Amino acid sequence: MITQSPEFARFIELLGIYAPNEGTSLYEEHYFGAVRSSHAEERYPTVDKAFILVVGQGKKFCYLEEDRFEFEPGRFHILFFPMPVEVQVVEASPQAPFLAAGFGVDLTRISEILREIEDLENVAQQSPLTRPLALASGQLTSELLNPIIRFMEALAHPKDIAVLGKRILDEIYYRILCSEAGIALRELLRQHGNVQQLSRAVAHIHQHLDKLVSVEELAALAGMSRTIFFQEFKSLTQMTPLQYAKSIKLHAAQRFLKEGKNVNEAAFSVGYNSATQFSREYKRLFGIAPSRTAKP
Repeated sequence: MITQSPEFARFIELLGIYAPNEGTSLYEEHYFGAVRSSHAEERYPTVDKAFILVVGQGKKFCYLEEDRFEFEPGRFHILFFPMPVEVQVVEASPQAPFLAAGFGVDLTRISEILREIEDLENVAQQSPLTRPLALASGQLTSELLNPIIRFMEALAHPKDIAVLGKRILDEIYYRILCSEAGIALRELLRQHGNVQQLSRAVAHIHQHLDKLVSVEELAALAGMSRTIFFQEFKSLTQMTPLQYAKSIKLHAAQRFLKEGKNVNEAAFSVGYNSATQFSREYKRLFGIAPSRTAKP
């Protein structure tokens, strides 16, 4: 069992080094982050970045609409682009915190590696999945754990991570694509060969929080017809493009409120002209009025 191996013990040891504080410690230059949660938490809404998350210790649930994913030791999860989700930390304590490693998702590079694999395999198309999702998961193997550990060890040596980091990250992508869970991942990428096109629309929403968006505008950015874009987006994310945009904006507003902006400023910053409408939709999502959002 992978979680009983010396390699997995080393993985947890490295997580303790790279996640010394509560929350996420980011090493963004190297596409890496390490997560620590020392207490169980009730279910709450958040926006998760695109990631490959590998759990070392503790347990967390992630809810994507009606689907629940269990983030537990010995499993990995891939989220293709930032998604509004709900999370619940169910197993964590100061003595045994929830610990996980996160790696950035480069869809262009993953697709390139997939093409190389399939050129070599010359395999027939798999049967299509009935419900492809923006979040996929699988069982950690020693073949995948090995480059994860090497990547984390390289972080301690600036020259090593500068020269080897992207190469090791390519190996992590490769091992995931070749794993048992990779079969479903490959088919998802085949069905949604336009995932990268959809990601352009997603990036536009995140980069223009103060602007109103329309399905027509987002579809044009993705290079699709309105109907196809709407169908593809909802199939992958389980929400409509405008539902997604609203959730992203409200989560950004929550962050602005915690940073010290007042309600009107936060509302305007995410494209709301009506503070009343903003407050109503904010309370519907978070369960409290924006004026009651606590600053850290």
